[in-house]
Amino acid sequence: MRTTPVRVRSEATTALVVGNTHTCALAEDGAVWCWGENVYGVAMSTEADRRWTPERVADLDAVALYGGFGTWFARRRDGALVGWGQNDHGQLGVAGRPTHPVEVLPALASRVATIVAGETHACALLTDQTLRCWGGNSLGQLGTGAVGPDARDPAPLAW
Repeated sequence: MRTTPVRVRSEATTALVVGNTHTCALAEDGAVWCWGENVYGVAMSTEADRRWTPERVADLDAVALYGGFGTWFARRRDGALVGWGQNDHGQLGVAGRPTHPVEVLPALASRVATIVAGETHACALLTDQTLRCWGGNSLGQLGTGAVGPDARDPAPLAW
């Protein structure tokens, strides 16, 4: 086990998102790089193997990077939000399990300030300082005031 810091990238990095067993970084040039366990396709491959060095996410030119656990989101230069990775509870806001970036949350994209993902759900802080959550809700993670089925549509919290 390493107990001292190791230089991972020498290029300028503007954002870093850490998952359960992997990491993704946004480089200054807009490239997104991921490494670690690849169970959810975070390294842009359908192979369930580990990436010991950073692997570039193909065809993604981003200005922001969000997510966590095994679900990743990025804002492309054109303003669209894309997501990929773990989605077994709808935490990407779409159906399926994309291993490459697909457009997500088109109705909210222009208002999203940041997104944080947990193991089964995700929440967005919007530019008007309100919150929306979606995905798994078996333990009340969505903040709607009830437990219930998974939800792909972002719901406002019940304050």
